[in-house]
Amino acid sequence: MMIKIITDSGTDAFVSSIEGVAHQFVPLTIRAGSSSWIDYGKLNIPEFVTTLKQTNERTSTACPSVHDWLDAFAGADEILRLLVHCQEHIILQCKQPRFLMKNMLM
Repeated sequence: MMIKIITDSGTDAFVSSIEGVAHQFVPLTIRAGSSSWIDYGKLNIPEFVTTLKQTNERTSTACPSVHDWLDAFAGADEILRLLVHCQEHIILQCKQPRFLMKNMLM
């Protein structure tokens, strides 16, 4: 039986297994004006921050598509899906749960 842990990239868990269980992350998309990044865990943070500071255009994030989730689920008999969710009005408080999730998974 194939068991998989599936997370989105908001968990900062960019590893192939967790405690011996197969793990796959599904990347979020981050946009600033005409620039976009897919969060595969190798985001160039200085470049990203510079772009954010220089843009007057709309910024946004996008959840993974249904297709991306289904691809991640493929081959699994049982799935444990972990997500970190924060409301926009408490965005500054999101860093702590994300940090805790990262440490809990590692």
